[in-house]
Amino acid sequence: MIFDLQKHYTLFILLACFFAACSDDSGNSASDSDKTVSGTVQGLIAKGATISVHELDEKLQQTGYAIESEATNDQGDFSIKAKDFTSQYALLKAEGYLRNDITGQKTSINATLYKFMDISESGKANINVLSHLAHKRAIYLVTKKHMSVAKAQKQAESEVLKSFGIEEDFDNTEDADLLEKQNAAMLAISVLMQGYLSNTDIDERLTNYASDIEKDGVWNDTTTITEIADWAYKQYLYSTIDKIESLLEDWNNTVNLSDFEKHVNHFWWHAYGLGNCIEKRKNEIVINTNEMSDYSDIFFICRPDIWRAASAKEKEKYFQQNPKDGDIRYNDDLSVCEVYKNGSWQRTKNSDCNDIKFSTRINLGICTSEREKYIKMTDYGAYVCNDEKWITFDSYIHSRRLDISLDDEILKKNIEFVIDTMLWKDAPDGTLRKGNATDIMYIFDNNAWRVATVPEAVLGKCTEKDLNIAGYVNFNKDQDIINLDGVKCEMRNEYYETCYPSYKTAYYRCAISINYETSDTSFYWDYAYKYTYDSPRDESCPLDKYDSVGIKLIPWSNGKDGESRWGFKCKDRCYVYENLRNDTTQGYWRRGDITECLLGLGGCTSKRDGETGFGPTIKIIPYQYSCDPGNDCSRSAEITSNTQQQYVCDTHADDRLYDYEHPWVLVK
Repeated sequence: MIFDLQKHYTLFILLACFFAACSDDSGNSASDSDKTVSGTVQGLIAKGATISVHELDEKLQQTGYAIESEATNDQGDFSIKAKDFTSQYALLKAEGYLRNDITGQKTSINATLYKFMDISESGKANINVLSHLAHKRAIYLVTKKHMSVAKAQKQAESEVLKSFGIEEDFDNTEDADLLEKQNAAMLAISVLMQGYLSNTDIDERLTNYASDIEKDGVWNDTTTITEIADWAYKQYLYSTIDKIESLLEDWNNTVNLSDFEKHVNHFWWHAYGLGNCIEKRKNEIVINTNEMSDYSDIFFICRPDIWRAASAKEKEKYFQQNPKDGDIRYNDDLSVCEVYKNGSWQRTKNSDCNDIKFSTRINLGICTSEREKYIKMTDYGAYVCNDEKWITFDSYIHSRRLDISLDDEILKKNIEFVIDTMLWKDAPDGTLRKGNATDIMYIFDNNAWRVATVPEAVLGKCTEKDLNIAGYVNFNKDQDIINLDGVKCEMRNEYYETCYPSYKTAYYRCAISINYETSDTSFYWDYAYKYTYDSPRDESCPLDKYDSVGIKLIPWSNGKDGESRWGFKCKDRCYVYENLRNDTTQGYWRRGDITECLLGLGGCTSKRDGETGFGPTIKIIPYQYSCDPGNDCSRSAEITSNTQQQYVCDTHADDRLYDYEHPWVLVK
């Protein structure tokens, strides 16, 4: 009997061990049934992304096992079976061409986005700029702070949003699709991170951010934060945010533009130490305390929903509302002299106000030590706060032996310059800043402040690193006049001279000037239409081979042989990248035939001559006989049916007008 009990007890133990092994629910395995990971690649990467799921071990290190797939449609949707995964942890990776999130256009630069997830908790995972910026921080919180993946992701993404001044709480980031309430927030982050950067620098900025917040959840890179804040403020200052929103609306009509603009503005508000502009802070004046900013020491006033630069009158009010101990003033009827002591205005001897009585009558306010060198313009002339006393501008100039006459119109501009830049500190080369008293923009160049040219006022200084970058500039009459350039004339031939204003509303391109006698080089903004690729006389589509980044245009980088795309300015123009003969590494963008973009077959290059492919049925609209080749002739076409037909690349087709056009010809 005892033997039987022992036998049955042994059998019980073996069975228990067997079932325990089979029913292990420790959560460290994903192999019980192949888990499907599905979601969408949202933003920054153009359609056609490659998605891969990488297995992570218990220490969240990659095991080397990964499954790769592609998006199933143009919206970036994907669905992947995590087959044979033994771990619950995975790192999703989306790779593809970078998409400019201002224009929606695809670039030729590769980009990568990551997403960290626990596939045992959820099979849905959207890969976007938010998941990418937060993924290293989330992994750190799981490995070092022993948080669950869900909690770590929520905290990491909340910290990312907070670093951009976005205060909304997205309860479930996987359900809050890009096309819904997160759309504006993530698009704002994408646009802010892109700014004026060239495409090749965007990936580096994203990577640096993810590493920066990894351990403490705080974005500590004040240099980058300030650069982005100044870029965002410029979009508001020059109203180019409206142009950006117009471009966004062209390709993404799901975004809430008011929310998008709010997020962009909140970023520079917080970077400048202004806080939110809300109803109870109406008319409050605050100074930009970010000393690294190009706009440091500028006063901003809160008008409901927006901070803007305070006017001279509003700054005057600020000084009156923020007195310092020792300041003196007359009361409203000029009968009682008051001094500011211990936080309040107190009556004092009238003789204490003798030095400011005349100044007060013309409403100059109090000349305090904090307002040293502050200049006030009145109907009676200009006054300078000097050694805590108001003196006339003439007295101030003469005391410094400056030879300036208020009667000379040109020299008045110099006086405006003195007033506008009074007490400005040196700044990094190329820094732009609006005048103290006028709307004129100034630039720090060659260790001194000077008036910016019209293109500089919008696009910044043209330097070697900006060569070939371009942008659109609205003519500013006052900005142009103060340059005192008058008009410029060019001889078209020995008999005919053309004169035009020094600057006008146009596209400008950063160009180089070389002095061949001294070999010295300089850089300047010149009319972009001089550098069109197709005809020097064509101003309708200047700089077509560019990507738009804010108000700047970045030249297209080298592509792959046969890559084709539509123009930036003239969207019905086709361009093709073709390698040079006998060279597989270097090439150029050329004008293409309409078929090279319309059919989806790419460019018909010399290396592809004779190659065939299938595309939709199209109707060719031939060249007009009256067309002058010098006036940008090109035939057009339209898709008449999705029925597929066979085409052949014919680089010597009879119906082409230019040698560089290589049409796809219907195979009969």
